[in-house]
Amino acid sequence: FVWYLGAGLVADAALVFNGIIIFGVMAMMQGTFTLPGLAGVVLTMGMAVDANVLIYERIREELEGGARNLREAVRTAYQKVSGTILDANITNLIVCAVLLLMEPTTEVKGFALTLSIGIIATIFTALFVTRFLFDAYLFWLGGKRLPMLPSIVPSIGRLLHPHIDWVGLRGGFWTLSGLLIICSIWLFYSRGADIFDTEFRGGVAVTMQTGLGEDGTRIQLRQNGENSVTERVRALADQAGTDDSLQSRILRELRGAKVLTVGDSATDADGRTVGDSFQVKVAAPAGLALEEGIQATVEAVLLEEFGDQLDISPARTFSGDEGGDWAERTAQIDADTIGEVLGLGASVADVSDYRGGVVVLGERINPPITLAEVEQRVDRIRQDPDFADTVGRDVLVAGVERAGDDTWSSVAVAVLDPELNYIRHEAGLVDERLAEREWELFAEALARQSSFEQVSSFAPAVAATRTANAIGAVVLSLAGILFYIWVRFGSLRYSIAAIAALCHDVIIVVGFLALTGAIAGQTWASGGLLIEEFQIDTGIVAALLTVIGYSLNDTIVILDRIRENRGKRPVPSRECVNLSINQAFSRTILTSVTTLIAVLIIYIFGGTGIRGFAFALVIGVMVGTYSSVAIASPLVLPPWRSEAGRRAGCSQG
Repeated sequence: FVWYLGAGLVADAALVFNGIIIFGVMAMMQGTFTLPGLAGVVLTMGMAVDANVLIYERIREELEGGARNLREAVRTAYQKVSGTILDANITNLIVCAVLLLMEPTTEVKGFALTLSIGIIATIFTALFVTRFLFDAYLFWLGGKRLPMLPSIVPSIGRLLHPHIDWVGLRGGFWTLSGLLIICSIWLFYSRGADIFDTEFRGGVAVTMQTGLGEDGTRIQLRQNGENSVTERVRALADQAGTDDSLQSRILRELRGAKVLTVGDSATDADGRTVGDSFQVKVAAPAGLALEEGIQATVEAVLLEEFGDQLDISPARTFSGDEGGDWAERTAQIDADTIGEVLGLGASVADVSDYRGGVVVLGERINPPITLAEVEQRVDRIRQDPDFADTVGRDVLVAGVERAGDDTWSSVAVAVLDPELNYIRHEAGLVDERLAEREWELFAEALARQSSFEQVSSFAPAVAATRTANAIGAVVLSLAGILFYIWVRFGSLRYSIAAIAALCHDVIIVVGFLALTGAIAGQTWASGGLLIEEFQIDTGIVAALLTVIGYSLNDTIVILDRIRENRGKRPVPSRECVNLSINQAFSRTILTSVTTLIAVLIIYIFGGTGIRGFAFALVIGVMVGTYSSVAIASPLVLPPWRSEAGRRAGCSQG
């Protein structure tokens, strides 16, 4: 609003519509937002802001370039920027399509899905909603003027419309980028496998919740520093022997364990971060056999160290816990409610969407348990390697017999496996692989003492598959982008320029992530800049995808202006490239600054759990802005045209 005044309100309205569409569609799909999914929303909002900035800057150019009136300026601006907005969004849609087709993880699928919805919403709001609002202002309200800050204060406008010979500076830019890329690659290999989180190396992530202290509030523990959770966890590695046994190898990995705060955190009198919930990530040792796991060992040593400070839930007794016929405690879902399925007469929980699945009934549970804890316990056991065949099933937990305000002595768990159910398969097979298996899982979940809030285990083979899928998605995305830009711009040089900028940005962002491993222990880095030893996990992958999308959007805008200004010439001149970059400079800076402000807020106030994601975005926005101006755009000019093209003309649309 400050920059574009009244037009800024139109942009704000478009962003509100954009958000309504995204959240409305997700609600219709009954989808939930993960961190990568929210990253897709962040990128969508950045692209939506950019689309509006493109329109407004073009309107201002048309008014300053001699448009007869505001109506003509608005009409011409929309005609000229519509192609640019479509190109920038379609290339990002290609990335989303590839990600969705690559059988992605839940997190990456969330990113691709929300971004796809956001892209479609952005195109609609930028080209139709804002145009409708402008037409209402022009035709219904008789608007004649559209004041903007650069028009009111011309010196500001001149500042953002430089006359820089970017092509002449490309040698220096490319040298700087080459050095940064070399340093990034060296840092990446120097850090080795430690740069990857447990999701890509294999390992276990344990979430611990502290118990209540004498004052009735949860015990607060330090994250870092003397006698902190991090120090105590890493000190457990001292218990490792010098032998090559599995237990010693696992314990040695604790020396590199990563500790994050979960949920709300605070700062103590010494300025240290304290919290009541922590996630401890421990990587699997190299050479771990397929049948070997580290979860039991890690849980045991953490429980021994922190047991007296944790919120521990005891094992439960229940009917059938000492054995018995599983068939008596399970039932096929062939009705709309659990009450009807179990013959209780009461309308207990709607399971119409679970028809063909199975209900597991737990009775006489002692001590009584909350539904949230049942769900948590079942989910935790489902991630155990012994129950790997049950992953991916839809689960609903419902109370049957209440024991207290929020506790139950009898509960039912409805389970549906889309690939194995009573509707499509033979009953005996479903009994064996679904009903009996789910009873075993339920019994194990209640019989175990629950010491940790959540435990996620990642087998090395699964981690390797995730890594391969991530690499494959990136390669296919780049190939799709290259082909689209080649066809759309009629020259392979534009495709190469865009891909070069994307690779440049990703490599440098990864280099900065690797650098954090060397500087995280320094007071100026951890205390002043909030830098931690960041590792590449699913959140970081989402951030890298966001950087690719942001950089691509930024690059396409300038390349589109070069294509427009070159006219019918097969190759742009030096003057054309410089003019195009300078014309788009104000839009580039405005979009970058607004996006950077939002990302910095996330980085500073978002907490440690999201800080790695935000750090990658902060670096990515800055590097992406630099590469679109200094790397990609000068690349479209062949070296032999640099001098000859200095005097060539340039048509301005």
